[in-house]
Amino acid sequence: MDSWSHARCPKCFRSELTDWEEPYYYPPRRVRMLLHFGGKAHRCRVCRYNFVSFMNRKEPKPAADTKGSAAA
Repeated sequence: MDSWSHARCPKCFRSELTDWEEPYYYPPRRVRMLLHFGGKAHRCRVCRYNFVSFMNRKEPKPAADTKGSAAA
């Protein structure tokens, strides 16, 4: 159920997302309207698809510390 609470790429359904900046991508009028109404700009890291969603993206989990945790 947790996977439905975050944005996913509409093309490949992955949740590895970043944000895109408007100077690097000129969105169509419909997309700009959605951004104006509170949508969030997302970009899929895998397929590089730019889209707008009203859901937040899932933050990546921090990497586990594997160096020296058991060293004595």
